[in-house]
Amino acid sequence: MRRVLTSFIALTVLAAGAARAGENEEKEMKALLEKAVKAHGGAKNLEKYPGVTHKMKGEIVIMNAAVEFTGAMVLQLPDQARSEIELTLGGTEIKQITVFNKDKGWIAVAGTKMKLTKDMIKEAKEDMHAGRTTTLVPLRDQAYKLSPLGELKINDADSVGVLVARKGFRDVNLYFDKKTHLLRKMERRAKDPMSGEEVSKETFYHDYKDVQGMQHPYKVVLKVDGKDFMKAELSDVKFEEKVDASNFDEP
Repeated sequence: MRRVLTSFIALTVLAAGAARAGENEEKEMKALLEKAVKAHGGAKNLEKYPGVTHKMKGEIVIMNAAVEFTGAMVLQLPDQARSEIELTLGGTEIKQITVFNKDKGWIAVAGTKMKLTKDMIKEAKEDMHAGRTTTLVPLRDQAYKLSPLGELKINDADSVGVLVARKGFRDVNLYFDKKTHLLRKMERRAKDPMSGEEVSKETFYHDYKDVQGMQHPYKVVLKVDGKDFMKAELSDVKFEEKVDASNFDEP
């Protein structure tokens, strides 16, 4: 009986110690989050502007070849997005418009249009969730659980990682510069639209500039399973409280 009681006491002490360790980690992650919120422009600004528009140009990998593109993006968080991309492939100019509007969406390519399937809609919601975590302020909500990921070198700069978990969505890993507290990398699992298999997606953020009192990256690099997939330079970045709803109409 004494052994049982002693073991029970030991387990209770260990459990209490584990709880305190977890609480300390949570406090550290919340403190890091607040530093990041401040570095990106402060909660007041970040909450005020859930809409953003920008133009972009760069390279995207198609059939193992880097192809130049131009385009534009419109976002209204948490659940509306529109992207337009123009490129030349095999001598043919191609324009693709993708619209996601809450529980529906479309892709229009070279005059051919299709509705997003249920699986595509589900994946689009995962994309929007991942994107929303990078706006930081929503992570203050108790629906999000933050855990430490340790440190990582990103372009020779020390960064510290935070695992973001929310019920119903895949985990998202965010890495912040230890000195500036700016977001340097977002990492997650996603489904490849062609094969349906899960892949690793890493988004790197560079060249931050002030936009309406907030810091926003002007260079973005996306890697899929460790390989370059897209490199983009942004321009004409503008934050809005509410973008024109017609952007999310069927194209």
